[in-house]
Amino acid sequence: MHGKPLKIINIGEDDSQFRLEDENVKEIFDKLNNKDIKVAVVSIVGSFRTGKSFILNFFLRYLRHLEAVGLDALDDESEKWMYKEGDMLLEGNLNTNNEQSQSSFAWRGGNERQTTGIWMWSEPFIVRSTAFPEEIAVLLMDTQGMFDNQTTMTLTAQIFGLSTLVSSFQIYNVEKRIGEDNLQHLALFSEYGRMALSPVNESNKSEESESIEAKPFQHMQFLIRDYQNFDKDWDDDFYIFTKEDQDSYVETYREAARKYLNTVIDNKDAKDLQITRDQITRCFDSIDCFMLPHPGPAVTKKTFDGKISSIDPGFRALVNIYLRQLFHEQLLPKRINDRFLTAPELALFFAAYTSLFQQGQSGFPKAMTMLEATSEANNRSALAVSLAKYRAGMETKVSVDNVTYIKEDELTSIHNKLLAESLLSFDKAATMGPQLSIANYRTELLQAIDQE
Repeated sequence: MHGKPLKIINIGEDDSQFRLEDENVKEIFDKLNNKDIKVAVVSIVGSFRTGKSFILNFFLRYLRHLEAVGLDALDDESEKWMYKEGDMLLEGNLNTNNEQSQSSFAWRGGNERQTTGIWMWSEPFIVRSTAFPEEIAVLLMDTQGMFDNQTTMTLTAQIFGLSTLVSSFQIYNVEKRIGEDNLQHLALFSEYGRMALSPVNESNKSEESESIEAKPFQHMQFLIRDYQNFDKDWDDDFYIFTKEDQDSYVETYREAARKYLNTVIDNKDAKDLQITRDQITRCFDSIDCFMLPHPGPAVTKKTFDGKISSIDPGFRALVNIYLRQLFHEQLLPKRINDRFLTAPELALFFAAYTSLFQQGQSGFPKAMTMLEATSEANNRSALAVSLAKYRAGMETKVSVDNVTYIKEDELTSIHNKLLAESLLSFDKAATMGPQLSIANYRTELLQAIDQE
């Protein structure tokens, strides 16, 4: 079984601070270091002991199935992929003493917290989504549960904030319904990102830009677990329906999910309730919800051995629909400042955000501090990409294999053309933060090219 969970954020012994595990982060991102493929981070957050790690193991089974059969073999929409590695969900299952229990995101029955810090799967998966024209590399991230009576509010905010900042698809795992407390926590933790990640410097806003507010985060999905108000039962009969009837069934379900979310997010007369909703919709490009029934009483027992056929059939049917929708219809790569990122670029932002939270452990980071960290990572990334563009162009024109003599004036012409293209690339990407900072990075780019 390829891959393993790697801890990328390790919390302190007193549960009050965290540190970046540099070697683990490097091991993950290095696998995509030489590829131009864009990267999506799918992360899950929520209260502790609500099944986050358990559901991620279905993510892994599905993605490993895609990896084995190929991206062109998606016509089979059945649950067969769940059983490709056997009827027992042994991966990560700490209820059983098996050799695979350490080979996935760990989960178990009971009331004690399981995941601490932030973990990421060591291997990327390649998927195709109708929402994006190119193949996407997917990284899965699991986070420590919130409100576990041990973790400070500051650390909880840091975990939630870092996860939301680096992910392109953030899953907020909630129980039974979307409660007002869920909305208030989401609004609170996302406010700092909204203030910090404005892509236009206040002093340089035009009249047109003042009317346009960029949203700092991409997709937020409420994954409602143990939902109890389905209009239709989900059972074994679903798979004996015709394809047309199945599609109709699924569309009825999706419409019910949209209506439920609308009732939660819609305008409210009470001012404080409306402020919470305005804050959330101002922070995310898109918001949706997906509802899963309870997986069945067998799963909650400490003795659950992972037998998939013991899991409620309605839960299995909707997990199957859910994963196909997420990975093949909704997923987009990570985007910052209107640019989809590759792994090396995302790694820069990841390190910058982590450093920022480490420096602000006594409380939430100040918005301007976060803006500066984001701007630095964005502009340094723009420098690296633009310099690489110049180098690649020169290597193509003046390679070691090219034995033809190039006159000095011709070489100067090539240099000037590539220099202009490199600077144009930088100017388009480096648009965050103070103009002086951008100018300094531009000067650094010019000096680096001059040394070439």
